[in-house]
Amino acid sequence: MAFARVVLALWCLTASLGAQQPGLPAPPGQLVDVGGRRLHLLCSGTGQPTVVLEAGASAFAIDWTLVQREVDRTTRVCSYDRAGMGWSDSSTTTTRASEAADLHTLLRAAGEHPPFVMVGASRGGLLIRAFALDHPDDVVGFVFVDPATEDRLFTMVNGQAVLIAEVTPDQMRAMLPRQSVPIPRRARKPGRHSTGSRQTATLSASRWTPGSSHPFPR
Repeated sequence: MAFARVVLALWCLTASLGAQQPGLPAPPGQLVDVGGRRLHLLCSGTGQPTVVLEAGASAFAIDWTLVQREVDRTTRVCSYDRAGMGWSDSSTTTTRASEAADLHTLLRAAGEHPPFVMVGASRGGLLIRAFALDHPDDVVGFVFVDPATEDRLFTMVNGQAVLIAEVTPDQMRAMLPRQSVPIPRRARKPGRHSTGSRQTATLSASRWTPGSSHPFPR
């Protein structure tokens, strides 16, 4: 588990510095003060235990909308935006290295009480494990949704396995396609008309840098 903490910290430190996005509509939940910063928390339903939804690396509370609507029919459920995501205030080096502590502070400040069932998707699987290590008495169950694990946080660079958190900007650019990528046309269905020629999607490796919007759609 010590290795898991190191990997998680490195991944957190390389996350985007994105601040609360301008022009967003009013948040669906509440903005909770966690010591001079505000994090967005959306809770609904009643009952125990409370289900806490931890999103993946580039996701936030609204990604859980359909799940939350189903879960809150039978118990209390909370989703939230990590610092720098969605409606929450910007992240810093310190907050990215202690996101599990941020979540614990947020739940307490909002008056949400254990026991908690922690649900983690992708990178969220690492975060809920870190939360349970620090607050074992608060957690009564886990649900892992396609979770990330320590042995899956590597990528291949020039034939060598490299920790994702240690990939340099030059290595990242070298892995991106440098020409147009053809998108095959769908087979024409009876009764439907199709116009236009084959489309292409172009990604410029020279203009994208880590920290900007992710070049690939989720």
